[in-house]
Amino acid sequence: VKKLLSIKGKYITASAGLSYEEINSILDKVENILKDEPNLLEIHPPITIVGDIHGQFHDLLRIFDQCGYPPETNYIFLGDYVDRGFQEIETIVLLFCYKILYPQNIYLLRGNHEFRGVNCQYGFRREISKYFFPRHDNLWNRFNDVFDFLSLAALINNKIFCVHGGISPYLNSFDQIRDIKKP
Repeated sequence: VKKLLSIKGKYITASAGLSYEEINSILDKVENILKDEPNLLEIHPPITIVGDIHGQFHDLLRIFDQCGYPPETNYIFLGDYVDRGFQEIETIVLLFCYKILYPQNIYLLRGNHEFRGVNCQYGFRREISKYFFPRHDNLWNRFNDVFDFLSLAALINNKIFCVHGGISPYLNSFDQIRDIKKP
C-alpha cells in the first residue's frame, strides 16, 4: 500500500513492482470490505462521480490531482478499471488500496470489464501474465473473484442513480437490485 500511495505529484513510468504476495494481501483485504457492501449502495453527497478508467493510471492520478485525493474527496467509480490501458494492475490496486484505507470515502461499482470473459480478451490477463508468469492464472482468477463482490449500482441522496452501462429490463425496482446476492 505504501508503495502506491507515495505517488502524489509524481509521473510514474514503471511498474510499481508489487509482489504476488503483496497483491494477494490487498485482494484479501478489499474482498472482505466489498463482501459487506450491498449491491445497491446508498450514499450521500458530496461525492465525485468518475466513469471508465480502463487502466489509464496517469488519468486516475490527474483526476485525484484535480479533484482531491481520498479521504478529502469522496468518490464513486462506475466501473471499467482494467483493460486497454498501460498500467492496469497499478490502477485497480491503487483503487483497492484507497478502498481499504477509506472504505466510506471511495465506492467502486462493477463494470463490464470486471468480468472474466471480457478482461480475458481485452488486456488485463495479458498484463498480469507479463508481470506474474507462471502464477498469472492464479492472480487473474483472484482478481476476478474480488470483482464478483463489487456492487452493481448506487443511489446518491435518493436522487441520482449510478450504474456502469445500464440494467436489465427485468429489474423494475431498487429492491430487486438490493436482493441480488453477491457474488
